[in-house]
Amino acid sequence: DQHLTIRASGNVGIGTADPDSNLEIFGTGTQLKLSNNADDSAAFAVGTNGDLTITTVDAAASAANFTVVADGAVDIDANAGSLSLDGSTGINIGTETDVAIDMNSSTLDIDASGAITIDGTAAIGITSTSTDTTIKSTGARVVLSGSSGSDSVLVQSDMEILGSLHGGSPLKVNDDIALTGSARFKEQSAPNAGQN
Repeated sequence: DQHLTIRASGNVGIGTADPDSNLEIFGTGTQLKLSNNADDSAAFAVGTNGDLTITTVDAAASAANFTVVADGAVDIDANAGSLSLDGSTGINIGTETDVAIDMNSSTLDIDASGAITIDGTAAIGITSTSTDTTIKSTGARVVLSGSSGSDSVLVQSDMEILGSLHGGSPLKVNDDIALTGSARFKEQSAPNAGQN
């Protein structure tokens, strides 16, 4: 079997006699392992479909973090599939500048079995330039709240409540709602008799 090949072009092959890059490691299972000592390491493995698995190991403390430090942008492009982020204790996005999620011509779905919280020290805006923006909850209420002692919810343009303000899908106000400019509440269904 061919173990190590150095071609006249300078290409180096491990496990292959015809390397087509500066370094090619050919084999099944783990192709490359980088070790700090006998117990701490990172391994790279390429599967049959070209999928890449990077495995970090800290045998003593299970603290083998994976860190990317870039002097420029970091671009992760899931060209033909989905991008999944899974953290057992949460997913944190920390930055000194704005965080932008640009879906181009697709849809962004946020699905959680628990609560979804959007918290900011400045204003939080949900905008759409061409279609309506919909906030929808199935089987539960949608709650908009602000700080006590000031206008809790500030509405600066039309707000449409899809449902009845007086019937099965009530609008419940626990604090102040401020309407400015042309803002108004608009309900889809007719008011029920005996409204409060």
